[in-house]
Amino acid sequence: DEITSDLDIFAREGILNFLRCESELRGCTVFYCTHIFDHLEGWASHLLHLSRGQVICSCPIAEVKEYSRLCNEGNPTPLYSFVRRLIYAEYD
Repeated sequence: DEITSDLDIFAREGILNFLRCESELRGCTVFYCTHIFDHLEGWASHLLHLSRGQVICSCPIAEVKEYSRLCNEGNPTPLYSFVRRLIYAEYD
C-alpha cells in the first residue's frame, strides 16, 4: 500500500480501479496489503487470512459471514471492523 499511502483520493481510486480492471482482464490476482481501509469497501473479491505463517482462511469475501453481517447491519466501515477483530483476536 506504500504506493497509494501519499496519494489524494482521486489518484488512489484511479490506481485501485486500474488494478481491478487489469486483474479481471488478465485473470490475475492482486495482493493489496494495507493498513489504510478508506474506500476499500467492495474492492476485495477474496480474503486471505494468515497468522503466524499459517493460512487461517482463504475464500471469496462473499463467504465471510461476519463481514456480510457487518455490511447488512449498516456498519460504516465493515472491512476495517472485521480486520480489526481478527488482529485483536491474535492478542487475546
